[in-house]
Amino acid sequence: ARDETGMRSVTEKTKLARIALDEGRLTAAAEGTVPGVLLNQFAMDDYEGRLRLAVTLNGVSTSGQWESTPSLLVLDGDLEVISSIPKLATNETVQSVRFVGPVAYVVSFRQIDPLFAIDLSDPAAPKVMGELKIPGFSTYLHPWADGQLLGLGMDATDDGMFTGLKLSMFDTSDPFALKEQAVLKVPYADSEALRNHKAVLIDSERSLIGFPTLNYSGGGSTADYVVYRFEDGAFRLAGKLPVEASEQQWVSSVRGLTIGDSLYVVTERGVDVYGADSLEKVASEELG
Repeated sequence: ARDETGMRSVTEKTKLARIALDEGRLTAAAEGTVPGVLLNQFAMDDYEGRLRLAVTLNGVSTSGQWESTPSLLVLDGDLEVISSIPKLATNETVQSVRFVGPVAYVVSFRQIDPLFAIDLSDPAAPKVMGELKIPGFSTYLHPWADGQLLGLGMDATDDGMFTGLKLSMFDTSDPFALKEQAVLKVPYADSEALRNHKAVLIDSERSLIGFPTLNYSGGGSTADYVVYRFEDGAFRLAGKLPVEASEQQWVSSVRGLTIGDSLYVVTERGVDVYGADSLEKVASEELG
């Protein structure tokens, strides 16, 4: 039977529970079930008593064809669906989500990357304000500044062939006319940042973006911790910091953080300390 998804059947559902906390006492306040699957923690957001979700629906369409569809749902405090946009696109999956106040930004992908800006100011009537189509897709979105949204993901050709990593800065000052303000191809094949946002360092006050990267060649791999800056409307490479970890699983655990005027790059081998502005190494400590 046809349901609120607009599909004949959906293969996966997500169960939700709301737990109330009162002076250390936990009670089950509400339970609910929605169609589709959540990508990660950024795909759900609580705002003014409403829970907003971006899900991918996998199932059979009303025409009898297998289909994947990105969808947006708004739930009340009882975890009942009060509104939705059942189909943001056809045969695409959710790649990244970021809720910023009353606006949801959703990236889906099959061949061309649509970035959707969705107005949720009226939770009973969500509507798509803008849609930007560019090659590739962002797997992580981060509010950079008012009217700017940073995207980190994969670059791709118009027919969906991946060509490496990329950084994008989206101009969201007018959600009805989204723009890609700047884009930079990152010449690496892989990064843990594509899968785990904790591998990404973003310090917008210093215009600094850092993450570990991998390239593959000759049956082996090379690793760098790359640092980019976004200044004067453009990305530029600020430095490649060596990561002494040849094993891929070691590289996946590399983390960067800024404290004061220092940039710390932490690996399983130890901690390297750099000047956050100069990127010159000032100290190093190996761990046992």
